[in-house]
Formats: sequence, structure tokens, C-alpha cells
Amino acid sequence: MQKFKWIGCGSGVGVLLLGLILLFGQFAPFGNAHAQTTQASIPAHRATIQGGAKEIVVSLSKQWMYVYQNGQQIYDTPVTTGAPDLPTPLGTYHIFYKVSPTTFHSPFPRNSKNWYPPVKVQYAMEWKAGGYFIHDAWWHTTYGPGTNVMHYDPTYGWQSGSHGCIAVPLDAAKWLYNWTTIGTTVRVVR
Repeated sequence: MQKFKWIGCGSGVGVLLLGLILLFGQFAPFGNAHAQTTQASIPAHRATIQGGAKEIVVSLSKQWMYVYQNGQQIYDTPVTTGAPDLPTPLGTYHIFYKVSPTTFHSPFPRNSKNWYPPVKVQYAMEWKAGGYFIHDAWWHTTYGPGTNVMHYDPTYGWQSGSHGCIAVPLDAAKWLYNWTTIGTTVRVVR
């Protein structure tokens, strides 16, 4: 995760992106705790959008994602959301940036308990400004209930939740990356 970089574009794409961020009320200062980038059997939640709309609902209490199109659930997957000290924010947001692959750089100093080395992910979809992404997380092999708090991963040992992002298995990240469009609703619920 690096400090935010503007990519120059004579067509005004940067201005359009800033306008969308402000329109959706999702602006947050950069340099916070969240990702910055360089380039089932659990009952589902009802979709709130009808028509041709796409909606992703993430349940923090269940650590599960439900995906809807035209009001019908079409996909679900376990997730790992923010650890208690770096929670995933509740609310309704929209995907406004997609990148594949990318590298996240920690905004924390090396001596911070929250620092992490640069980490490459294959699929990243930003849904809240300031570095909140849905992304794959190769450093996790377990997702779902209990993974947002301290837990034991059989491959990587003791882990806690994310820095506020929504981590999903690689196959789910790939599916979501191909299915989502700019503007897809992301609703994070308790």
C-alpha cells in the first residue's frame, strides 16, 4: 500500500473519479489504515436493489458474502473482514476502482503492529475511498466465521482479520472481479 498517486490523463478521468467518490459520500483521507494500491448454509440477506442491479452484501457477524443480481442470490462465499482494531465499516458503498494484479503497501511504519510488507494480490475492487477493497488474500487459507478475530490458519499459523478490507478466496475474487462493474453496490451489514 502506497500513498495515493494521481495518474495523469488529459480526458479528465481523475476528475470524474473524484466526482464519483464525492457523489457517493465515501470520501476518506488517504494514508489511513487501509490498503493502498499501485496499479452456503448460512441464510442469505435480501437484496435491496431490483431491476438489472448488482449488489454484494457482506455480513460481518456471519463473515459471509452474498451476491445478488436482479434481486436473486447468484453466489456466496466466506470472507475475512476487519480485525476488531481495524474494522470493516458498515454502510452502503459502490465499487469505483478495479485493478488486476496489484501490490498493496502498508501505510504504517515498520515498527507498528499493523505494518505489513508489500503484498501482491491478483484481483482488487475498491468500494470505499481510502483503500477499502474486496480482494484475494493468498496468506489466508481459512475464511468465514471467526476469521476476523485471532484464529489458527493451518498453513500460515495464528492470524487475525484484515485491516478493514474484505478478503475472499482466490476463486471467489476472480469470479467477483469478472462479474462486478464500476458502480456495483457493496452493502456491509452487521
